[in-house]
Amino acid sequence: MELVGRWWNGDRNNSTRRDIWLHRDPDAGWFVRARAGDKDRDVTWPAFHEEWAARAWVDRLMAASTGGRSIWRDLTKVVRKPPEGGWRSTA
Repeated sequence: MELVGRWWNGDRNNSTRRDIWLHRDPDAGWFVRARAGDKDRDVTWPAFHEEWAARAWVDRLMAASTGGRSIWRDLTKVVRKPPEGGWRSTA
């Protein structure tokens, strides 16, 4: 399974920390996994068939969290290897 996206709410306190991962499995589809606080509180949703649907779910999770979307930090480039050819500039 390939890590496609990784977000964190910026909170280091283990009881209020939130993490979200987006994974892609070429055979099974797209998976969204979220953690609230401790490691034993992980939730993984059934596979999404389309990337846009999985990303929409990620967006809903961020929007529903305390503080909303603006508090989330995109850690994708920090935790995964760059794609072949490097990262594309968005500027």
